[in-house]
Amino acid sequence: MPIELIICDNDGCLIPETPGSLPPDHFARMASYNRQAAAPGSTLPPLTVATGRPVPFVEMLLRLIHATTYPAICEHGALTYSLADNTARRAPELTPERRAVINDLRLELNRDHPEWITEAGKEGMVSIYVPEGGEVVEARADQLRGMIEQRGWPMKVGRTVTYVNVTFSMIDKGVTLRRMLSDLEIDPALTLAIGDTAGDLPLREVCGSFACPANAIAELRAVADYVSPFETMDGVMDILTHFTGNLARE
Repeated sequence: MPIELIICDNDGCLIPETPGSLPPDHFARMASYNRQAAAPGSTLPPLTVATGRPVPFVEMLLRLIHATTYPAICEHGALTYSLADNTARRAPELTPERRAVINDLRLELNRDHPEWITEAGKEGMVSIYVPEGGEVVEARADQLRGMIEQRGWPMKVGRTVTYVNVTFSMIDKGVTLRRMLSDLEIDPALTLAIGDTAGDLPLREVCGSFACPANAIAELRAVADYVSPFETMDGVMDILTHFTGNLARE
């Protein structure tokens, strides 16, 4: 069956999760692919993004990879952003009351743990960057789980290689993608998702096809239709070639 839309995670897929600069041409192949997909008469499916990053980050990312056709999912589903009309929209589940809870949590963490590195610019979730990685990430995740359970907040705690993410239980990438596909009148069976960590599992549940770069966790590799032998961006480009037969070119 043809693929009509590709939705790809950012950290660990389009870019490494570790901080640092990128080569000047890092996004060139992805931008070339999206330009080909947007060309009149093209049969290539455009690629957009589903990420935990906030809207300002996503806007710049979409500009870099020329993703103008479809909206992107931000903050693990709490918001979407469309570069075509420069519009951000909150998920209906992100009510004013829940946004107030996020603000309360952020204020409490800033007060009690000023040494923690909280990612700025988010309104529907809280992300803590843990540069030490490994067991320190899991320990901090456990600490946050205990705090949330004690307060009875309807939240869940997930982790990546270096981040701990606190999101609402009723919001994830899959919930928002399903709504977005309905609005776009795209059959979920005709979509391909690309991810590398547990936060991308809801995409697997929605999309007809799912693939991973080589650096993906074992849980995702086990449910993927294709696992690339390459990591991050090289893996994503290999996945596009595998599913579309297209090797992006300038």
